[in-house]
Amino acid sequence: MLLAPAIVLSNTHERGNTILSDKISSESDRIQQGRVIKGNVCVRCVCNKRFKYIKNFMPEKSYTQFGHYKEFRYPVLTLMKVLDKKERLTPAQSLFMADKKPKEELYDIVRDPFELNNLYQDPNYENVLLDMRGQLNEWISETKDMGNYDPDDPQEIEEKRWKKYGDKWKERGIDPREDNSELYLEWWEKELGITEN
Repeated sequence: MLLAPAIVLSNTHERGNTILSDKISSESDRIQQGRVIKGNVCVRCVCNKRFKYIKNFMPEKSYTQFGHYKEFRYPVLTLMKVLDKKERLTPAQSLFMADKKPKEELYDIVRDPFELNNLYQDPNYENVLLDMRGQLNEWISETKDMGNYDPDDPQEIEEKRWKKYGDKWKERGIDPREDNSELYLEWWEKELGITEN
Protein backbone atom coordinates (compact mmCIF):
# COMPACT_ATOMS: atom_id res chain seq x y z
CA MET A 1 0.00 0.00 0.00
CA LEU A 2 1.45 3.31 -0.97
CA LEU A 3 -0.16 5.59 1.58
CA ALA A 4 3.03 7.03 3.06
CA PRO A 5 3.93 9.03 4.98
CA ALA A 6 0.71 8.13 6.79
CA ILE A 7 -1.05 4.80 6.61
CA VAL A 8 -4.73 4.98 7.40
CA LEU A 9 -6.57 1.69 7.54
CA SER A 10 -10.33 1.93 7.86
CA ASN A 11 -10.95 -1.67 8.92
CA THR A 12 -9.04 -3.96 11.23
CA HIS A 13 -8.89 -6.68 8.55
CA GLU A 14 -6.99 -4.39 6.16
CA ARG A 15 -3.24 -4.55 6.46
CA GLY A 16 -0.37 -3.04 4.57
CA ASN A 17 3.13 -1.65 4.57
CA THR A 18 4.33 1.38 2.72
CA ILE A 19 6.86 0.63 0.01
CA LEU A 20 8.83 3.61 1.35
CA SER A 21 9.45 1.80 4.64
CA ASP A 22 13.00 1.45 5.99
CA LYS A 23 12.17 -2.22 6.51
CA ILE A 24 12.26 -2.87 2.79
CA SER A 25 15.75 -3.57 1.57
CA SER A 26 17.04 -1.97 -1.58
CA GLU A 27 18.52 -5.39 -2.33
CA SER A 28 15.11 -7.05 -2.25
CA ASP A 29 14.63 -9.32 -5.24
CA ARG A 30 10.88 -9.62 -4.98
CA ILE A 31 7.78 -7.58 -4.32
CA GLN A 32 4.28 -8.65 -3.36
CA GLN A 33 1.10 -6.89 -4.30
CA GLY A 34 -2.59 -7.48 -4.03
CA ARG A 35 -5.97 -6.19 -5.05
CA VAL A 36 -9.21 -6.63 -3.18
CA ILE A 37 -12.61 -5.22 -4.06
CA LYS A 38 -15.23 -6.38 -1.60
CA GLY A 39 -17.18 -9.30 -2.99
CA ASN A 40 -15.69 -8.97 -6.48
CA VAL A 41 -11.94 -9.42 -6.66
CA CYS A 42 -9.17 -10.95 -4.59
CA VAL A 43 -5.77 -11.22 -6.27
CA ARG A 44 -2.30 -11.69 -4.81
CA CYS A 45 0.94 -11.48 -6.73
CA VAL A 46 4.66 -11.92 -6.27
CA CYS A 47 7.22 -10.91 -8.85
CA ASN A 48 10.95 -10.67 -9.29
CA LYS A 49 13.10 -9.24 -12.06
CA ARG A 50 12.17 -12.07 -14.44
CA PHE A 51 8.80 -13.58 -13.48
CA LYS A 52 5.39 -12.58 -12.16
CA TYR A 53 3.15 -15.08 -10.36
CA ILE A 54 -0.54 -14.24 -9.78
CA LYS A 55 -3.02 -16.12 -7.60
CA ASN A 56 -6.67 -15.42 -8.41
CA PHE A 57 -8.74 -16.33 -5.35
CA MET A 58 -11.97 -15.74 -7.30
CA PRO A 59 -11.21 -17.24 -10.72
CA GLU A 60 -14.90 -17.64 -11.45
CA LYS A 61 -15.13 -13.85 -11.78
CA SER A 62 -14.06 -12.42 -15.13
CA TYR A 63 -11.52 -9.64 -15.62
CA THR A 64 -14.36 -7.49 -16.96
CA GLN A 65 -17.05 -8.47 -14.47
CA PHE A 66 -19.66 -5.83 -13.84
CA GLY A 67 -18.63 -3.03 -11.52
CA HIS A 68 -20.56 0.21 -11.21
CA TYR A 69 -17.45 2.38 -10.98
CA LYS A 70 -15.80 0.78 -14.03
CA GLU A 71 -18.97 1.02 -16.09
CA PHE A 72 -19.33 4.69 -15.20
CA ARG A 73 -15.73 5.71 -15.80
CA TYR A 74 -14.25 3.46 -18.51
CA PRO A 75 -15.87 3.95 -21.93
CA VAL A 76 -13.21 1.73 -23.53
CA LEU A 77 -14.54 -1.23 -21.52
CA THR A 78 -17.95 -0.77 -23.14
CA LEU A 79 -16.29 -0.50 -26.56
CA MET A 80 -14.35 -3.72 -25.95
CA LYS A 81 -17.54 -5.55 -24.96
CA VAL A 82 -19.21 -4.48 -28.22
CA LEU A 83 -16.17 -5.43 -30.31
CA ASP A 84 -15.94 -8.78 -28.50
CA LYS A 85 -19.58 -9.56 -29.34
CA LYS A 86 -18.84 -8.73 -32.98
CA GLU A 87 -15.66 -10.89 -32.85
CA ARG A 88 -13.53 -7.91 -33.87
CA LEU A 89 -10.91 -8.14 -31.10
CA THR A 90 -7.44 -9.55 -31.65
CA PRO A 91 -6.63 -12.84 -29.88
CA ALA A 92 -4.59 -10.88 -27.31
CA GLN A 93 -7.48 -8.49 -26.61
CA SER A 94 -9.90 -11.42 -26.35
CA LEU A 95 -7.92 -12.84 -23.42
CA PHE A 96 -9.14 -9.93 -21.29
CA MET A 97 -12.76 -10.66 -22.20
CA ALA A 98 -12.76 -14.31 -21.06
CA ASP A 99 -15.67 -15.47 -18.87
CA LYS A 100 -13.33 -16.38 -16.01
CA LYS A 101 -9.73 -16.02 -14.92
CA PRO A 102 -7.21 -18.82 -14.52
CA LYS A 103 -6.61 -19.83 -10.89
CA GLU A 104 -2.93 -19.06 -11.35
CA GLU A 105 -0.89 -17.03 -13.79
CA LEU A 106 2.85 -17.06 -14.45
CA TYR A 107 4.54 -14.67 -16.86
CA ASP A 108 8.09 -14.16 -18.05
CA ILE A 109 7.98 -10.37 -17.80
CA VAL A 110 11.27 -9.96 -19.67
CA ARG A 111 10.24 -11.93 -22.77
CA ASP A 112 6.53 -11.19 -22.41
CA PRO A 113 6.18 -7.70 -20.89
CA PHE A 114 2.49 -7.46 -21.83
CA GLU A 115 1.74 -10.71 -19.96
CA LEU A 116 -0.06 -12.47 -22.80
CA ASN A 117 1.48 -15.95 -22.51
CA ASN A 118 0.46 -17.64 -19.26
CA LEU A 119 3.13 -20.22 -18.42
CA TYR A 120 1.56 -21.78 -15.34
CA GLN A 121 0.77 -25.07 -17.12
CA ASP A 122 4.04 -25.19 -19.07
CA PRO A 123 6.17 -28.05 -17.65
CA ASN A 124 9.34 -26.12 -18.56
CA TYR A 125 8.44 -23.58 -15.86
CA GLU A 126 7.21 -25.97 -13.16
CA ASN A 127 10.14 -25.20 -10.82
CA VAL A 128 9.62 -21.45 -11.23
CA LEU A 129 5.90 -21.88 -10.55
CA LEU A 130 6.48 -23.96 -7.40
CA ASP A 131 9.09 -21.51 -6.11
CA MET A 132 6.98 -18.41 -6.66
CA ARG A 133 3.81 -20.06 -5.35
CA GLY A 134 5.79 -20.98 -2.24
CA GLN A 135 7.07 -17.40 -1.86
CA LEU A 136 3.55 -16.02 -2.08
CA ASN A 137 2.17 -18.55 0.41
CA GLU A 138 5.04 -17.75 2.78
CA TRP A 139 4.30 -14.02 2.51
CA ILE A 140 0.57 -14.60 3.10
CA SER A 141 1.41 -16.63 6.20
CA GLU A 142 4.07 -14.23 7.53
CA THR A 143 1.92 -11.14 7.12
CA LYS A 144 -1.29 -12.83 8.24
CA ASP A 145 -2.79 -11.49 5.01
CA MET A 146 -6.56 -11.46 5.20
CA GLY A 147 -7.27 -10.39 1.65
CA ASN A 148 -9.25 -13.53 0.93
CA TYR A 149 -11.35 -12.96 4.05
CA ASP A 150 -14.35 -10.70 3.65
CA PRO A 151 -16.42 -10.26 6.82
CA ASP A 152 -19.16 -8.44 4.94
CA ASP A 153 -22.18 -10.01 3.25
CA PRO A 154 -21.75 -9.82 -0.56
CA GLN A 155 -25.49 -9.26 -1.08
CA GLU A 156 -25.46 -6.36 1.37
CA ILE A 157 -22.45 -4.87 -0.42
CA GLU A 158 -24.21 -5.07 -3.78
CA GLU A 159 -27.37 -3.50 -2.35
CA LYS A 160 -25.30 -0.55 -1.09
CA ARG A 161 -23.72 -0.16 -4.53
CA TRP A 162 -27.14 -0.16 -6.24
CA LYS A 163 -28.35 2.44 -3.75
CA LYS A 164 -25.36 4.62 -4.59
CA TYR A 165 -25.52 4.21 -8.37
CA GLY A 166 -29.19 3.44 -9.13
CA ASP A 167 -30.26 7.02 -9.88
CA LYS A 168 -27.14 7.62 -11.96
CA TRP A 169 -28.04 4.64 -14.16
CA LYS A 170 -31.58 6.03 -14.61
CA GLU A 171 -30.11 9.38 -15.70
CA ARG A 172 -28.16 7.58 -18.41
CA GLY A 173 -31.23 5.58 -19.47
CA ILE A 174 -29.36 2.30 -19.01
CA ASP A 175 -30.24 -0.80 -17.00
CA PRO A 176 -26.87 -2.51 -16.45
CA ARG A 177 -28.58 -5.78 -15.50
CA GLU A 178 -29.49 -6.19 -19.16
CA ASP A 179 -27.07 -6.91 -21.98
CA ASN A 180 -27.12 -3.45 -23.55
CA SER A 181 -23.49 -2.63 -24.24
CA GLU A 182 -24.28 -1.38 -27.78
CA LEU A 183 -26.87 1.06 -26.41
CA TYR A 184 -24.41 2.13 -23.72
CA LEU A 185 -21.69 2.62 -26.35
CA GLU A 186 -24.04 4.98 -28.20
CA TRP A 187 -24.51 6.92 -24.94
CA TRP A 188 -20.72 7.19 -24.53
CA GLU A 189 -20.27 8.34 -28.13
CA LYS A 190 -22.80 11.16 -27.58
CA GLU A 191 -21.30 12.03 -24.19
CA LEU A 192 -17.76 12.21 -25.61
CA GLY A 193 -18.80 13.88 -28.89
CA ILE A 194 -17.55 11.00 -31.03
CA THR A 195 -18.94 10.57 -34.51
CA GLU A 196 -18.05 7.89 -37.04
CA ASN A 197 -16.48 9.05 -40.31
